[in-house]
Amino acid sequence: MEICDFIIEHGVLEKYNGDGGNVTIPAGVTRIAQRVFEGRTDITAVTFPKGLIGISDWAFSGCSGISHIVIPEGVTEIGAMAFDNCQNLRSVVFPASITHIGCGIFSRCNNITNLSVSKNNMRFHSDGNCLIDTETNTLLIGCVSSVIPDHVKRIASYSFDSCESSMNIRIPEGVMKIDAKAFIDCSGLKNITIPSSVTDIGFCAFLNCSGLEQITVSKNNQRYHSDGNCLIETATKTLITGCHNSDIPDYIICIGCRAFQNCETLTDITIPYGVKSIEVEAFNNCTKLKNIVIPDTVEIIGNGAFANCSSLTDVTVSDNVTSLGNFAFAFCSNLKRINIPDSLTSISYHAFGGCKKLTSITVPDSVMFIKRYAFADCKALTSVKIPNNIICIEKNAFDGRETSSSYPYISSDIPSVEAHAFIGCKKLTSITVSDGVTNIDKRAFGKNKTIFTTPGSYAEQYAKENNIPFVIQ
Repeated sequence: MEICDFIIEHGVLEKYNGDGGNVTIPAGVTRIAQRVFEGRTDITAVTFPKGLIGISDWAFSGCSGISHIVIPEGVTEIGAMAFDNCQNLRSVVFPASITHIGCGIFSRCNNITNLSVSKNNMRFHSDGNCLIDTETNTLLIGCVSSVIPDHVKRIASYSFDSCESSMNIRIPEGVMKIDAKAFIDCSGLKNITIPSSVTDIGFCAFLNCSGLEQITVSKNNQRYHSDGNCLIETATKTLITGCHNSDIPDYIICIGCRAFQNCETLTDITIPYGVKSIEVEAFNNCTKLKNIVIPDTVEIIGNGAFANCSSLTDVTVSDNVTSLGNFAFAFCSNLKRINIPDSLTSISYHAFGGCKKLTSITVPDSVMFIKRYAFADCKALTSVKIPNNIICIEKNAFDGRETSSSYPYISSDIPSVEAHAFIGCKKLTSITVSDGVTNIDKRAFGKNKTIFTTPGSYAEQYAKENNIPFVIQ
């Protein structure tokens, strides 16, 4: 290894151009800059120099060949995500000098089994294969072999990020707070037990725990309880986290944000009468969920609530739904039937985009706006009934071309059918246009379409002027 493999400026290692293997960082380096070794899967070990003070954000992210890390004495800080996605990392030793540890430094390092801190460290300590902030008793980093000590009061965000190996977690009595995304992507987590002392569970604390089978909350907990293998906030009757064998209790009012997201083994679920809100991405990416009945009590379906549910074939939507979020049923690639309730006044952006097997749509008279890409990439559409009270069909609303989730949103309140509204819908040959539409762009329909309309309407005049076949109803 040559000194020319390293670009060093004023003691900061800015770049590494070497061949990998066992890397020895040269003497005189006091800091490793951001992303210096990022993605270098060919690095198998790292020897740090004396005098090193800091390791910056993402410095070793994606170095999957490294299995052991010993942080040398003198290092005081390690930046956020410094060792992110080092998937073969098994053991880490921290020195007495370390005083600052960034968020998610071992994110996606799912094979760590041994975490230790020098006994002389005044800020942190290790116990039960956990790294803990001594003053606050906050668990900062855990691993698959962790046993949470009884003195822990708080479990920090991303502390158990991406623990994929089989694990059961007992949260001891005394823990008061579980921060947002503390157990995110722990696909190996099978059981979780929450004591009576927990008063605050952060946003998506158990997000993407796809292997979760049992959720238990102490009967003495004053804020949360468990029922039907669901984690529930008692006062609001909100289901916070579910799993593939959950049975949603009848008293639930709200299915919370991402409650079942990525529960890929969920095949069947009953949403009970009484639920009023299904929040953002509640069932997103439940790829084996086949059918869903949304009861009449539901008023709100949030953004992406059932997006990417690729096994859904039939959906019944509550007649009282007044808010249908963007991407609500997007990319349900096997969805053949959907009833759109007459309680809606707008079909939102990309609501049914990517539903490639949807063959026909009846838009109720209550709907006044069909937003951009609402039915994009619905290649099988052969019949669309447009309501009498329509004000605007936005650009690309029925765009039959391949779609993605990255389109910009453009709103409009002009009574019109905008350019390319039906572009690419090759199987759609007839379109009924109400007499309420007062403007149609010349590029709205594409080729080989017949317009059905009422006598004397703007649509009739438009068809005549543009040599488009039309039928008076």
